[in-house]
Amino acid sequence: FKTLEVPALRGRTLTADDDRRGCGSPPAVISYAFWQREYAGGPDILGRMISLEGHPFEIVGITPPGFTGIDVGRQFDVAVPLCSEALIHGELSLIDLRNGYWLAAVGRLKPGVTIEQADAEMAALSTGILEATTPPQYDAEAQKHYLRYKFGTFPAATGFSNLRRLYETPLWILLAIAALVLLIACANIAILLLARAGVRGREIAVRLSLGASSGRLVRQLLVESLLIGVAGAVLGAVLAQWVSRFLVAFIATSAPDVFVDLHPDWLVLTFTVGIALLTTILFGLAPAFRATRIAPAAALKSAGRNLAGGREHFSLRRGLVVSQVAFSLVLLVGAILFVRSLKNILSVDAGFHTAGIMEADLDFRQLKILAPQRQGYKLNLIDRLRALPGVEGVADASVVPLSGYGWQENVILAGATKRADVAPLFT
Repeated sequence: FKTLEVPALRGRTLTADDDRRGCGSPPAVISYAFWQREYAGGPDILGRMISLEGHPFEIVGITPPGFTGIDVGRQFDVAVPLCSEALIHGELSLIDLRNGYWLAAVGRLKPGVTIEQADAEMAALSTGILEATTPPQYDAEAQKHYLRYKFGTFPAATGFSNLRRLYETPLWILLAIAALVLLIACANIAILLLARAGVRGREIAVRLSLGASSGRLVRQLLVESLLIGVAGAVLGAVLAQWVSRFLVAFIATSAPDVFVDLHPDWLVLTFTVGIALLTTILFGLAPAFRATRIAPAAALKSAGRNLAGGREHFSLRRGLVVSQVAFSLVLLVGAILFVRSLKNILSVDAGFHTAGIMEADLDFRQLKILAPQRQGYKLNLIDRLRALPGVEGVADASVVPLSGYGWQENVILAGATKRADVAPLFT
């Protein structure tokens, strides 16, 4: 919290003094959302105890509403010192596991130090750190591979995010689709504005004949176009908020929920307003200037004919129509390909029967079962579950298929003199 310069809304945040190896009852800091959701924002929250995996933690502070952590896509409820990891996980603790990689370090650069300089310093420190931390269970080849790693320095202002790496390409595709839809909408509005200006040509001619200035008519048409553009931008912003929440709720799973901050982004809103103003000014002023340049007498003589039907006007409208059809064709073909891909994914054989399956995560730590007795207890539980009416089969697995988790080990055939350079056999 000190490094990130995040103050406490109430109480205090965690400090280095709270993180001592072997801590018995460490303090905890809860998030603002958790405080509101679970404690109804009660003012007597400080000093109360919260139980994590059966261990008591004293609540010493609450973080501000805007702080949701540094892991993009997830938000935290309770923050505890690192020393509590051994207390919570017990014999499954990772804190002293030499070949377990589960921590990320966050630092703040000193004034005048660039990220390139910090990266070079971290690379220079890598050799000594890796030599001192090489897992003893690694063989010679694995140790050699381990020592080739280098520590690096990366910008962390936007937090850590696997979502960005996984969904960067799909999001760029969606952004391109949204841009095409926006261009189609702009072209459609431009065509309508041009047609509207052409229909109102006689009206404009009458106004000019009665003494109205060209500037006044241009301002009138511009205001009308701005009203359309601003109304569309406001409606689009409101729909974007509603549709965004619906889509995130639609794709979110039960555990863990994907957390995305859907508050209005001023950069996006500024872009939306800028596009709306540019579209209305460009396609609102063009027909206005065109209409006011025609002599009133010529306009009155044209009677029912389209005043703004000149060759250049017709060429602009034809170009807009061609562009609109071209963009629409690209979107249509893309949509067909997306639907076909989705159909193929839904029809892929998973390799097992997907109906009637229930998966449950079991934690035996609270039962205090001794290690030699655990396997017998699990086998007895499996036999009891198999005996239940309607149960066809029961299995025990450490990694459930299609769960998003994996575990890989190297399989070396008897007689092999070296490890084969192939993909892992099991993931």
